[in-house]
Amino acid sequence: TFSYVVGMYDRAVDDVTRRYVQDWHAVTQTRSLSDWWDTTLKKLTVLVKGHEYLAERENQQVRDEAREMHEVHLQEPLPRSLIAYKNHPAYCIEKHLGKYECIYPRKPVVGLVQGHAVYRRDCIQKLMSKEKWFRNIPPRVVRPTEIDVPAKTIERSERKRRLSKKSKKAEEESGTDDKLEGEEEDAESKKKIALYGQWQTDIYCPPPVVDGIIPKNDHGNWELWTEQHLPPGSVHINSTGILQLVRQFGINHAKALVGFEARAGTSYPVFDGVIVAKEHEELLRSAAEQQQANEDKLMEERRKQAALHNWKSLAKFLFTREEVQQRFDKQYTRKREEDQDETSRPLKRPKQKAKGKRNTETIG
Repeated sequence: TFSYVVGMYDRAVDDVTRRYVQDWHAVTQTRSLSDWWDTTLKKLTVLVKGHEYLAERENQQVRDEAREMHEVHLQEPLPRSLIAYKNHPAYCIEKHLGKYECIYPRKPVVGLVQGHAVYRRDCIQKLMSKEKWFRNIPPRVVRPTEIDVPAKTIERSERKRRLSKKSKKAEEESGTDDKLEGEEEDAESKKKIALYGQWQTDIYCPPPVVDGIIPKNDHGNWELWTEQHLPPGSVHINSTGILQLVRQFGINHAKALVGFEARAGTSYPVFDGVIVAKEHEELLRSAAEQQQANEDKLMEERRKQAALHNWKSLAKFLFTREEVQQRFDKQYTRKREEDQDETSRPLKRPKQKAKGKRNTETIG
């Protein structure tokens, strides 16, 4: 069997191996990473054609051939070994699914291999918890009728914890059921997590603003994971000092919860700005700009005062240094001259003791 077959048409180079092999899956197993092969085909196309861009007619030919090869690939006989289905591009068995995957719909069953039902790979669906679906892009919510019938339930080992005071406060402000990390650990326990598929969810539509009242969760804030989480009729403002302004004007608002961050082993909620009704946007933005301008002006004055203080300190130091030098200049000059005299004098050779005979006296 062939591993690589290259065809040229209209001065373009393409991989046509599928057209000349019977077991395409076996060929893909013998190939290495396809990145270098795609790059090589592009370079060959540039070498032959002069560029790698395809006209609309050429793109249509590529799409038609890909669709034809896919249909031919679906008509290939099913592999007889279970390991062949692990990375098979067209078929799969439930045994090889990931932790967050399931098969839906479970019909049609295209075959049976060693007691395992064979499905098309496009029947594999991604599963997530209801919190993950809510934070997804676009956000989705699980239907109330599907809450009690999850597509899959998994178990995750976790440790029971005694929450510290900071952790309890963070959990109360977060408005989410996610467990916080970094608390004292006790015994292990098993937590069941319900997973749902996309067919069990609907697009999330946040509640609108009514009479200037911003909707809030049970903790007094609003989860703003994406722009689709913003309630209709409201606006998100994250200017500096905006929270103090809305409290000063007495405007109904909700703090925007945008994520979590870990500090000292504990997960804390991250708030970024506030959510207010659109009719207050112009007032708050103009007030925020004026407040920022006043703060910039105050910081400029502080910088000027600091610079002036530094110059005064430098001038005072220089005047003090000059005064000290003038007062003790004569003493410094005299000391310097004495030092120069000491260094300019010729060195005298030290006297050595004369070597004489030992005096001896005779006592008679």
